Amino acid sequence: MMSTKDKDIYCNGDTIWTHDKVFGECTIEDYSASKSEITPAKIFTLHEKGFNYLLNGEISINNEKHYQVDMTPTNKKKPYYKVRLAVSKKKNHISRMIMMLRSADISVSVNNQKENTSIANSSFRFDPAAKKIPVVESNHKKIEKYI
Repeated sequence: MMSTKDKDIYCNGDTIWTHDKVFGECTIEDYSASKSEITPAKIFTLHEKGFNYLLNGEISINNEKHYQVDMTPTNKKKPYYKVRLAVSKKKNHISRMIMMLRSADISVSVNNQKENTSIANSSFRFDPAAKKIPVVESNHKKIEKYI
């Protein structure tokens, strides 16, 4: 789940639910990944190819020392021109990624990282009843798939 001040977005790989907290609406659509899309899983492998790297010093996040790494894509047609990582010196984990787009920056913070953890499928679905969220309207744009 990705959460902003106004929206919660859930995706299970087939369906995407966008819950507008302001208007109490949920839009349900088919999910189709693009090749250039950065998913939460790709955050941890993004650096493996297609970038030039620059170790850009050290920063402190929550009183913890981090390396700051700037990555510029070798393919200049990417929708972003730079990705800045904060890598914990203590844990050697990515704790923040800032993707610098031509129009805005997107920042993702990783508060906790656990490997080989089982996560329930329900974590990737929007279920207002289970979360006691009042939803005024649900807009179904999903195309049903028949076998």
